[in-house]
Amino acid sequence: MQPQKWPPRAIPVAKLPTQPFKSPAVAAAIAALSPGSGQLWVGHLGRGLLMFGLSFLCGIGYFWGIFDAYTLARQANEGKTYASDKYVLHAFITLPLILIVIVGAIAGGLVWYEWEMIQAYLQNLYQIQ
Repeated sequence: MQPQKWPPRAIPVAKLPTQPFKSPAVAAAIAALSPGSGQLWVGHLGRGLLMFGLSFLCGIGYFWGIFDAYTLARQANEGKTYASDKYVLHAFITLPLILIVIVGAIAGGLVWYEWEMIQAYLQNLYQIQ
């Protein structure tokens, strides 16, 4: 009997994938049910939040989100990763500013319209020319 060498040799094992397989079809279906959730399922939190916000701003954002979830899942399966979530800060700054401008414009228009209506009513009431 021969003495064993120390440390023992490692047994070669098959290379395991770093992340589980993500089906692009499932990612697209989840994104169609709830905007941004397909991106979250693939593992892109920031991209999911951005798609969620875009889907409420415009209808094309909804369809873009479905396509984006499909593409992200394909890229994740191919091992292509990139730092898309570094733009989360831009999304959290830009989307609220856009919403503030839109809501402000609508509110300003309503206030102006109401003021014009009040002026017209008062002019008619007091026959002011």
